[in-house]
Amino acid sequence: KGLGMVPAVLRRLLTEWLFLALALCALVAGAAQLGVLDRADGFAYDRLLPLVEREADARVVLIKIDDPSLAQLGAWPWKRSVHGELFDKLATAAPKAVLFDVIITEPSADAHDDTAMTAAMAKLPRVVAPVLLTNNFNGGLHTSMPIPPLSEVAKLGTIAILPDDDGVVRSVDLSQMDDAGVRWPLMTTLLDDALPTEGVLRVPFTVPEGSYVSFSVSDVLAGKVSADFLRNKYVLIGATATGLGDRYPTPNAGVRSTLPGIEIHANVLDALLNGLSVRRVDALWAAVLPMLLLLGCLLLLRERFHLWAFLGFMVSYAAFVMIALWFYLVWLPPSASMLGLIAAYVLWSW
Repeated sequence: KGLGMVPAVLRRLLTEWLFLALALCALVAGAAQLGVLDRADGFAYDRLLPLVEREADARVVLIKIDDPSLAQLGAWPWKRSVHGELFDKLATAAPKAVLFDVIITEPSADAHDDTAMTAAMAKLPRVVAPVLLTNNFNGGLHTSMPIPPLSEVAKLGTIAILPDDDGVVRSVDLSQMDDAGVRWPLMTTLLDDALPTEGVLRVPFTVPEGSYVSFSVSDVLAGKVSADFLRNKYVLIGATATGLGDRYPTPNAGVRSTLPGIEIHANVLDALLNGLSVRRVDALWAAVLPMLLLLGCLLLLRERFHLWAFLGFMVSYAAFVMIALWFYLVWLPPSASMLGLIAAYVLWSW
């Protein structure tokens, strides 16, 4: 009855507005739900997140199997006795826990070397070592265990770091299940009993590459690193040498660069110790709301103000997304909402 009293021109205007709003809601919701703009969102995320840097946690120390170490100690793989000597050195420093990111699934030619290495490991308060998870032919994960002496001394976890579809590592699974039904926690989570071992962690990669205190294996073996400095620290041992170890693109690795796996573990540990994670908001209302607000303004404002309203919404929404990420570690994927704002302005103007 009330609508019948509205002039025909206004009724047509409201009908067109409602039709356009519903159509754009479907467009934005579909783009957000189907993930067609995920790469654009990932690109924006990787450029925005590192703009706010955070200091590395001083409790995390890296011991690198780097190029200087290979030059002094010989080509990789080293004899297990070298690892044993390293663990002996660390035992005198009494670190809180040690992560040993080296896969050892085959026994050494000299069984004495394996025995010496694991005996040195046993002197440490806590050592975490990797199991190897590989894809089987049925889409599952097959587990290869480390050699028996090592598996009895160390806590075992997976080193699997799973990139997104575009190859960039932004989050990690804190555990994975193998084809035998065994759930293996991520190695990093085993360094302290207080750390969680379930769920997905979206890592706040805001610590610049190279920020964690690090030493070469050769320097530790040569006694150049103070035992007092390593006391009660989380010590992460892994490869950074050229052509050795795994490297992945990450938001803080820079464009066309990669981060060594051991530094990814450091970022994960840092986030877990400090209770930090990026919370992604995928609610459809969050994607649709900016577009609906703009459409409401376009309906109420005179036409000469439409362009300014559109530009104001674009700038304000971009600023809102950046503030939410930088100050609150909340990520609102912006591409679908930006698409909705552009489509709303163009189609309503037309």
